[in-house]
Amino acid sequence: MVLCDINLCTPKNGNDFVTQLKNTNPFVEVIFVTAFNDSKTISSVKKIAPLNYILKPFTKKQLTIAVHLALNLLNLKLRKTSVSLSKLSPTEIKITHQIANGYSSIEIGKALNISSKTVRNHRYNISKKLSLSNENNSLLKWAISNLS
Repeated sequence: MVLCDINLCTPKNGNDFVTQLKNTNPFVEVIFVTAFNDSKTISSVKKIAPLNYILKPFTKKQLTIAVHLALNLLNLKLRKTSVSLSKLSPTEIKITHQIANGYSSIEIGKALNISSKTVRNHRYNISKKLSLSNENNSLLKWAISNLS
């Protein structure tokens, strides 16, 4: 978990920093701690989906509560995801992470040196093991909500 300000006193802002960080580590979560409360900034931050957005000035107690609640949420999510992932093979876990990052079956196949048909078979098996519905993109939705 990262606490980040919007103003980093560099050409890039906290939003840029967190976006870049999430590209290399999709499991990182953020709480923004900032004085910016304009609608443009808040709109741009929504795309990142931070755990919280704390406006300065704040008290130590406010920050402590926000961090404790965020850690509790992350622990609950981690436990739920761990139980689900324990049902999958190592290859299926890799594929599920690739799906969460928005890669297609063809792209995943190239990355793992397997055919896209094999990836589609894995996707089917993963959906069954996770008891997902037959609805379109149910695996994609699950992967994004649990792994990104």
